[in-house]
This record gives sequence, structure tokens and C-alpha cells, in this order.
Amino acid sequence: MLDNKYVKIELINGVLEAEYKPIYIDIKVAKDVLVSRNQFTKNKALPMLLNGIGIKGIDKEARDYFSEPQGSEGLTATAILVKSRLDTFFANFLLKVNLYKSNLPIKVFNNYEDALKWLENYK
Repeated sequence: MLDNKYVKIELINGVLEAEYKPIYIDIKVAKDVLVSRNQFTKNKALPMLLNGIGIKGIDKEARDYFSEPQGSEGLTATAILVKSRLDTFFANFLLKVNLYKSNLPIKVFNNYEDALKWLENYK
């Protein structure tokens, strides 16, 4: 398990399960999380379930970084878990606006089991 000041990541049944701590993501946080994740996985490509509930916000530079190929390095797919339909709407909007450069399969869910089922296709 990886547990630092930004994020907690566990490898469970071949899926990275990541939960951000309550934080605003800027470029420094984005880069630190990516380095930590890749060290934890030893650069093995895996699907990730991201619990986005702790994220307070993300600045443009960090969004741009995550949309570039290096931002999805070490991932085969990402499922983003949110709480409400409104969160789902905003998450999907941000994905369409900001992650257009990435070829990484990304989908937003408000159900944990549905997210894991979808990620099975990317193990």
C-alpha cells in the first residue's frame, strides 16, 4: 500500500484503488502522485479505480498534465468514482474538455461494483 500526504493507493485483485485525501491538485501534486504511483507499481501498467470524492479542485496546469501521455503513464484504464449525479455531470464535462489528448479509456461511475466490472476489461 502507498499512503502519502496526497493519496492512498492499494493494489486489490489487479486493480489500483486510489483515494485522494482532501486536497486541491496543482501541478506539483499531480507530478508527485504520478511518481509515487509508478514507484508503487514498479511501472507495471494496471487499471485504476479513482475515488474522486476527496478532490477539492484541480488547476488547469494539472489537468493539462494529466491529459498528456505522461499523465496516464502506467495505467490501462481509469474509472472515476463520484457521489452524485451532479458530480457525474461535472466529471464527464471536465473529461471531455480536458482529457481529449489522452487515449486512456476513462469512465465516470457512481457505483463501486459497476466501476470494478468495467475495469475487468483492462486487466
